[in-house]
Amino acid sequence: MKTTIFLDRDGVLLKPVRTDNNKERAAWTLREYALVESAFATLNRLDQTGIFQFFVITNQPDISSGFLSYENLNKIHEKLLQDFPMIQEVYFCPHNQFNNCTCRKPKISLLKDISKKYRVEFTNSWLVGDRWIDIQAGKIVGSKTILIETEFSWKSSGGIKPPKYLVPDYVIKSIKEVENILLDRKS
Repeated sequence: MKTTIFLDRDGVLLKPVRTDNNKERAAWTLREYALVESAFATLNRLDQTGIFQFFVITNQPDISSGFLSYENLNKIHEKLLQDFPMIQEVYFCPHNQFNNCTCRKPKISLLKDISKKYRVEFTNSWLVGDRWIDIQAGKIVGSKTILIETEFSWKSSGGIKPPKYLVPDYVIKSIKEVENILLDRKS
């Protein structure tokens, strides 16, 4: 059975868009679409081993907020899957914090959906993200977790602060470091 790698999208594979008020948001159009440096090379080298499978799980609350259309989101995800052919599927939550859904990370229904469809064993999986909500979702299902730490990693999300007890398995600065962690653990 292959080891499953769950990847957050924005900040892990795609560069966030920096706003005028020094915050970050997801790309709303293909024109704003930009890959994180070395993301493809890292995933490609991991894929070449034949021991990993990849999925993207991403919160896209800008749909509910009206800033991002489903049409543009689909174009972005089509481009993402072209640029990263090793990714099997992209799962997304279109809700914001006010919708009280079960799919917005740190809730885990997206992860459960992937597990059910692809028979993923969470104990044989990793979740890679750049925000505490990614890490919490991974911890809830029993995945190992890698935080690509940025200035925004531990900020409130949707008005919710990170739990004080939350500790990622690994904290890194760049997706390039994911390769070393995962391949060292396999040898």
